[in-house]
Amino acid sequence: MSVSELELKEIAEGLLSGESILSSNVDVIKDLKVKMNVVLGSSSINVEELMSLKEGSVVKVDRKVNTALDIYIKDKLVAKGIMVVVDDQFGIKITELGS
Repeated sequence: MSVSELELKEIAEGLLSGESILSSNVDVIKDLKVKMNVVLGSSSINVEELMSLKEGSVVKVDRKVNTALDIYIKDKLVAKGIMVVVDDQFGIKITELGS
């Protein structure tokens, strides 16, 4: 086996040219799956309260009724929406983009 060092030169950003990988063909990524999270709210409880939780316990969250829910892709807030019922499952109706 032959091992040798490789010297890499820095490329100034201004020297980059041509189209970006996806600028001409979004079809390349349109079937990729992304995880979307809808956040109902959050709550802070102490350890004693946490340890006493059991089936039937209720935890109040910091969101008022009829307030839009936050929609995240990865950790970025991308929209807001309201909860709806779709057949026999929960859904989210987008009410605001780019929050």
